[in-house]
Amino acid sequence: MTEQNNLIEDELDTGHDYDGIRELDNRLPNWWLMTLWGAVFFAIGYWTFYHGLPIGNSLEETLSALKNERSMAEQRKLEALIAQGQDPGSDEILAKVIADEVRVKSGKTIYDSSCIACHKADGGGLVGPNLTDNAWIHGAGRPADLYRVINKGSVEKGMPAWGQPLGVTKVQDLVAYVSSIKNTNVDGGKAPQGEIAPK
Repeated sequence: MTEQNNLIEDELDTGHDYDGIRELDNRLPNWWLMTLWGAVFFAIGYWTFYHGLPIGNSLEETLSALKNERSMAEQRKLEALIAQGQDPGSDEILAKVIADEVRVKSGKTIYDSSCIACHKADGGGLVGPNLTDNAWIHGAGRPADLYRVINKGSVEKGMPAWGQPLGVTKVQDLVAYVSSIKNTNVDGGKAPQGEIAPK
């Protein structure tokens, strides 16, 4: 058996020897070859389906469709509220959102990704005003005022309208988070701007 093994090894010997270790040209296992060729054929099929021929949607088209679908869902939700005679930016509805800790946490996530460039991570204000004091540039400190400013923006003050890109639910969540940091007066925040909100 040993002689037979030596003969097989001699046939497979590549001639490379390092410190007494011979390199043999063994055939790769079938499972490994199947995995390799399976991946190659899958890649060819995937590229052909999504990029080579106009059969499947590209990633960009899929994401765009999902975004449009989400936008339509938000619009239907808004229309349903309006049909019921409710305003998603009313003080009554926003009071329920503000009281929901899950919605406040969601608003914090949205704030961190969309608002810190102008209002600072702690809300103390950079280009935009300090959100942690008790002064208001727009409105009188009601949640509905905050909703209106986030939703519609204020072009003259450089505040973009977030209603379209975020949708109703996320604007409400932002209102909940900003309401939670109002009157916390963080250290190093900008001086108050606008009118002091009535108590």
